[in-house]
Amino acid sequence: RLPSDLGVLSSTGDQFDKPLEVGFRCGGERLLQGGMHRDLKTIFNTHDVPTWLRARVPLLFRGGELIAIADMQLGDNAGIEICWERGHGWPDY
Repeated sequence: RLPSDLGVLSSTGDQFDKPLEVGFRCGGERLLQGGMHRDLKTIFNTHDVPTWLRARVPLLFRGGELIAIADMQLGDNAGIEICWERGHGWPDY
């Protein structure tokens, strides 16, 4: 379960020796895709996520590395699939 009634994240796929951690945007996060690091702003723009909503999008980390942006974008090292059942705290936009 995510805070502020944002919903529930679940994952399927490979098992790893490091646990998955859920966090939120602090600034400076980058996702490895196609061997290149992309900043969150670019990815959020691609997915038309409004600026005022970006701090509420859950980010998945493993061993301190950003591996997924909710169910929007997976990084090269994700090895999993993400399902985000959005709760009442996630606005329709």
